[in-house]
Amino acid sequence: MAVLRKILVAVDGSEASVKATDFALTIAKNNEAEAIFLHVIESAKAAKGLEEEVAPTQRLPEPAGKIYLESILQKVMKRYETLIQRGGVKHTEKVLVGKPADKIVETAKKLKVDMIVLGFVGVKGVRKVGVLGSVSRAVSEKSTVPVTIVPL
Repeated sequence: MAVLRKILVAVDGSEASVKATDFALTIAKNNEAEAIFLHVIESAKAAKGLEEEVAPTQRLPEPAGKIYLESILQKVMKRYETLIQRGGVKHTEKVLVGKPADKIVETAKKLKVDMIVLGFVGVKGVRKVGVLGSVSRAVSEKSTVPVTIVPL
């Protein structure tokens, strides 16, 4: 049986993402693994509810760009605080700008994770019977490590 030491959890603030987080924390706790939470921002629209703020871009000057992205990550991660505290596992949090599926797969390779966990469909999608969200589908097709897609 494979040993899980690092689990990448893609989060976007959606209900599916909350369920994926709960599942990933259970797996992490049972395996004494680290959970790495990753939020990827494609545009201001991807950061639902944050449209009033400055649009995130890769061109924001430092340190303003980094500070802005970290503030978005803090807002998104508030939704998961209770689950994380209850889970009691070692965890880290990251935020990146780019295409979500690509950044998830790239980060999984870079950090040498053992598994990726994400929700069936995120904030941008509408669940259709038997149809995966575009990000979950792309990640499952491109990943070189096991991907668990948690349904709503």
